[in-house]
Amino acid sequence: MRNYLSLVPTLLFTAFALVAVFRAIRFVRRIRAVVSDGAMGKTIHLDTPAGAVDIKPRTGRDPALAALPLYPGSLPFEPEKPGYDASFNLFGRALELTAEKYWTPDGAGAVRDFFERSLPGWQWDRHYDASGDRLRHDDGVTNLAITIRREGGRTIIEPAVSRKTSSNGSLGPVISSDSTYGVLR
Repeated sequence: MRNYLSLVPTLLFTAFALVAVFRAIRFVRRIRAVVSDGAMGKTIHLDTPAGAVDIKPRTGRDPALAALPLYPGSLPFEPEKPGYDASFNLFGRALELTAEKYWTPDGAGAVRDFFERSLPGWQWDRHYDASGDRLRHDDGVTNLAITIRREGGRTIIEPAVSRKTSSNGSLGPVISSDSTYGVLR
């Protein structure tokens, strides 16, 4: 006589896997995307069962990023394209992200030294990813970061800011160009 109790874990796992696949398919089918063309570029709005994601072109520099020093002689990575802002309102939590990208022929060590001198109170994440380091400052609402990495014979500098926002979209404290985060002017 065969012992059918040994099949119970397999049947339970199969049932849970089928429920998970069904829910994932249902979730994906309920995503609605709207892409529109504007004068500055494409705007994307995604509605999901978990919330909304908006990506829109940005005019000018973000005030928090404008307050950061630029590495001398660095150039915009793609000057002809607009920057983009992303806002996420998912699972009742809201976050806004903005990033810029610059490059320089100088070595990553020289760029790291510049930012280390310019932003003395910031924390280093050495070997942040496989190709570079990250310098960051977090005040609990606004997180500023500068990622530095070598790519294709040049150093890429990526300053970024993320802000926790309220669920209605209003920002927490925003850094202005006269804020002091160890920025040397």
